[in-house]
Amino acid sequence: MTRLPFKYTLLSLLAFTLAAVHGFASDATTSGKITALYFYEPGCPYCARFESGPLKDPAVMKEISTLEWVRVKTTSDTPIDHLGAKVSQGQLVSRYGINLAPTVIFLTPDGKTLATIRGFFETPDFLEMVKYVTEGHYKKETFEVYLARKAKRE
Repeated sequence: MTRLPFKYTLLSLLAFTLAAVHGFASDATTSGKITALYFYEPGCPYCARFESGPLKDPAVMKEISTLEWVRVKTTSDTPIDHLGAKVSQGQLVSRYGINLAPTVIFLTPDGKTLATIRGFFETPDFLEMVKYVTEGHYKKETFEVYLARKAKRE
């Protein structure tokens, strides 16, 4: 059995909820891209760190540029375009059971939840999670297997 580096063990145990299908048939992206819902809260220090750290990193920005990135303010009922429909941001918070910010939920083009990242992560860790999704590794292996394979190469 391969032992994962401690940081990867924590990531796999605490950060990701894989294959957590919410069952919302209407959640199909109209762009054909994977959608990333980024839930943030005004005044949240971890959201501010996330936006000034990982979301300013060129490597992260390159990866998320392939996604349909949707910012969702947890305290707003302002309608936004989401997967081809107008919904309030508050409805999305309720729909996805958001109780922690920042949270990023990745949805397949057909609307199924691929992964959920809860809380703040430093740039290298967040980038690893995003690559798991954007490079399509979720199609053939779990996040834990992906991390173990990467750890073997390091």
